[in-house]
Amino acid sequence: QYKPADRYVAQHYGGSASLSGAVSFKVTGGDTTTGIDFVLKPGGTISGTVTDSLTSAGLNRHFMYALPDNDSSYFELKRAGRHYRTFTNANGEYAFNGLPVGRYRIQAGHYTELKHIAGSNHYGIRFHRNRPDYASAAIVNLPVPLRFAGLDFKLTPQGTGFVTGYV
Repeated sequence: QYKPADRYVAQHYGGSASLSGAVSFKVTGGDTTTGIDFVLKPGGTISGTVTDSLTSAGLNRHFMYALPDNDSSYFELKRAGRHYRTFTNANGEYAFNGLPVGRYRIQAGHYTELKHIAGSNHYGIRFHRNRPDYASAAIVNLPVPLRFAGLDFKLTPQGTGFVTGYV
């Protein structure tokens, strides 16, 4: 039975979640390499809605991040690409599908490349339970592959200002 791939945890050959733990194999030109099979594990889901706290309107194209809770700093996780990213739909709804079992800090932050429109509101960055930063962010625990719904954000516009100039 076919099931959507986004419901499964991504992995490299050999079952590793990281490239450094992947098992390599040789492919010889003209030959068929067989036995390179995968058994994917079901992943968990974290979902919710992001709305404007003043109007209750859903925020479209708002970027969301699921950052693994580990000993790394916020900037190390972002720089190394060790996070999961999605964005909201026109109703402000988002979902992270196929998450490995673990603990996460969920961040709501606008997608700046799409928000450079004069007069548009900027919402800044907030973490789950309206926390201002990674260090104080509430932890979302996925001890088994389950669906964690209703992780909602109500964001307050931070203004419409822009900085312009020449270098």
